[in-house]
Amino acid sequence: MVKLKRLKRELQSWNRSTFGQVDKLVIAAQKELTDIQLNISSQGYTDDLFDKEVQAQAKINVALSQKSCLLQQKSRVSWLNDGDRNTAFFHASLRYKQKPNRIQSLMIDGNMVSDQDSIGEHIVEYFTKLFTDDSGSDVGIADIEAVIEHVILDDHNAILLAIPTDEEISAAVFGMDSNSSLGPDGFSGKFFQACWEIVKKDIWRAVRTFFVGSYLPTGCNSSTMVLIPKKKNVVSVSDLRPIVLSNFFFKIISKVLAVRLSFVASNYVSQNQFGFIHGRSIHDCILLRSEGYNCMRRTG
Repeated sequence: MVKLKRLKRELQSWNRSTFGQVDKLVIAAQKELTDIQLNISSQGYTDDLFDKEVQAQAKINVALSQKSCLLQQKSRVSWLNDGDRNTAFFHASLRYKQKPNRIQSLMIDGNMVSDQDSIGEHIVEYFTKLFTDDSGSDVGIADIEAVIEHVILDDHNAILLAIPTDEEISAAVFGMDSNSSLGPDGFSGKFFQACWEIVKKDIWRAVRTFFVGSYLPTGCNSSTMVLIPKKKNVVSVSDLRPIVLSNFFFKIISKVLAVRLSFVASNYVSQNQFGFIHGRSIHDCILLRSEGYNCMRRTG
């Protein structure tokens, strides 16, 4: 976590001085190329001017590629991987994506309110009440465990609790979407995958430390809660659903546990449960229903 914080400061500085000025770099590169081409037109062709023209064109290509990459990441468009530069398309996609995520006004107590402070207080109050248990029950984890039968076999429990290998952790890192939304630390899966040869040893040690001590340092499991519209036109707070954006490192641990659980869950989950179980498909229910309906229609 300390290394990521230090790196983040350096990246922010680099972004301000270099990468963040990508529009200026494009304009400067285009101007340089135009000046060289004007010199060629006025002075005639020379090897020196030809070399400068090639270098200037290369600068433009690099700058445009950086701009396209930046806009593609911001727009969260994952289906377009190849082809010509589509900065206009990415700009439009980015504007379309950001527009519904801004809560301009909200219905509060029958009145449409636009004040951002009032909207924020209302949203916090709504979800605090929604996710708070006001039943007065003092049931704890121990009470729940007392009525749930322990059915997990020792062999399966050993699989779930085993210290993960380097290969298992690496597979979890590369098995997740690299362009998923960022957590509070600001580092996406793309960073970890692209810089894997540099960061892998730190990640291996950090993940194994959790499995040895079942402890996460403060900040590792920090998350950002955001509100996603359920429909096109948001009127009330009930039209929004909260999702949590976690740090990618925290997702690695979750992924390792989820993969392990997927291989043993079928032994403890009912045969009638098809969804989200490794080796089963939720579509099987549709096929079985169709087959059952066909059998029932037979007369003999």
